[in-house]
Amino acid sequence: MLSNKTFSLPLKMSTILFMLFFVASVNLPAQTDYIVSEGHIVGDFEGWDGETLFEMSDGTFWIQAEYSYIYYYAYNPKAIVFKRGPNYYLKVERVRKILKVLPVDNVIKSRIDGDFKGFEGNTIYKLTNGTVWQQTDGKYQYKYAYSPRVVIYRVGFGWKMSVEGITVSVERLE
Repeated sequence: MLSNKTFSLPLKMSTILFMLFFVASVNLPAQTDYIVSEGHIVGDFEGWDGETLFEMSDGTFWIQAEYSYIYYYAYNPKAIVFKRGPNYYLKVERVRKILKVLPVDNVIKSRIDGDFKGFEGNTIYKLTNGTVWQQTDGKYQYKYAYSPRVVIYRVGFGWKMSVEGITVSVERLE
């Protein structure tokens, strides 16, 4: 009888440890978390890479709050943003990792007026809403698109512009 008790105790302990490991590794929101945005990410989702901006189907925008890189492609994937303590986190379907994010206000949505040929360091862009913006960060990346969607948002004391998944610093000229 003593040998059965000795055998069953480690088995129960290993079961408990497995359950704790499984729950911790899944990265699902805990019961003390609450959902602040639920739906799907609008358009192509290609993971995140440093300063990725996410638009949710409820019209809210979120930006990556800390550096992390993950690649996963999905179109309009289901996602939730939940709050845990003072922080917000993004959980995307089929992506195991959760991402710390910040809410973004002061968002301007428009389109490039005509051809977009990427970023050349100090390029000037006219938008279909009549505003004119100039790139200020010196980043160079070629990407062609005709009248692509543009999202401009305030970060600290400056502005960022996201076009076709590429983000640069900009200032408003008109």
